[in-house]
Amino acid sequence: MGSSLGVIRRFYDPTTTNDLEELQRRNYSDRTIRYYLQAVALFARHFGKRPDQLGPNELRTYQAYLLRERKLAVGSVVARVAALRFFYVRTLRRHQFREDLPYPKDRRRLPIVLSLVEVARLINAAGNLLQRALMMTLYGTGMRRTEVSLLKVSDIDSQRMMIIPAPIPTAFASCRQFSGDFVAFQPSASQSSVSP
Repeated sequence: MGSSLGVIRRFYDPTTTNDLEELQRRNYSDRTIRYYLQAVALFARHFGKRPDQLGPNELRTYQAYLLRERKLAVGSVVARVAALRFFYVRTLRRHQFREDLPYPKDRRRLPIVLSLVEVARLINAAGNLLQRALMMTLYGTGMRRTEVSLLKVSDIDSQRMMIIPAPIPTAFASCRQFSGDFVAFQPSASQSSVSP
């Protein structure tokens, strides 16, 4: 974190300590702290002034610059806006600046739905039986990757044809019913491919 702090201090020495302390006080990760401080430093460098001397007009101009000229992805701009919001609202206590830093709206993209042939090709591309079983479990149940990676034999209720994953901290536990195609899968060497 030392090298990025040097660049940051060049633009706003008095507020660096406050922002750093505020981030640490809220137990932000080192990576987030580094990113937030760097985002504020880049904002300051863009205008050649300390960020505490910049106002709402510069915030609007900078956000438009990131989207139009730099053509950053909406997610990247949202991350920078979060850093600037934290700096102005939490560190400098300028609550009115929240209105001047809206999060840009992201266009919703429709998910890509695979055809049965594509799904069969994907499952058949598995390198070994374990990978194949994992792919079929993901596709057949709709479970999240993390849920499947934490599955245990005791989570499978073969009588009711259900998988009941144990609760995990980042997602809600849920019951998943086997699909008909999945039930037909028997892990044997004789079954080498899945037909659509």
